Amino acid sequence: QGAPDLTGFVIRVPRPDPRQVQPTRDELDRLMHCPDLALRFLIHCGAEAGLRFATAIALRPCDVQGSYVRTTTKRGSTTNVPVSPGLARVLMAMPANTPTNSTERIVDILNTRPVRSSTTFQDRWTAWNKQCGVRKELRCHERRLGRERRIWKATGDLRNAQSILGHKSLA
Repeated sequence: QGAPDLTGFVIRVPRPDPRQVQPTRDELDRLMHCPDLALRFLIHCGAEAGLRFATAIALRPCDVQGSYVRTTTKRGSTTNVPVSPGLARVLMAMPANTPTNSTERIVDILNTRPVRSSTTFQDRWTAWNKQCGVRKELRCHERRLGRERRIWKATGDLRNAQSILGHKSLA
């Protein structure tokens, strides 16, 4: 009765294990000395603020509110992220005449001209990784996860570490 059992015909695609690559403290230190201010800003946003690449690239001076940056996550929720000392130093490199209510992207201001494609930064990231002698398999996203893992190891509070990354649930 009912439909025939077709489970034998279903192709199962193996899921890869989660990436276990994370930057060492030494690798992060080398990466954060990037002379390209726009790329350094993105590195600090991921490594110190735990922001996704797309979230960081969209930040504007009007999103910086004192010691916090107001961000919108990929699911559309708004959160305030503390500005680290390293991130504050990069933000101070913006021209002094930049209006605090400017809606121009910070990466465009630091780059001194608009960046048309996020692949521009991916290419810069790859070149800077190579120049720093950082492992080739270390991707831009791992800067973000390295921070979460350090917080989790220090506090043992997985929920807190996940919330810093903007995750709503542990699932």
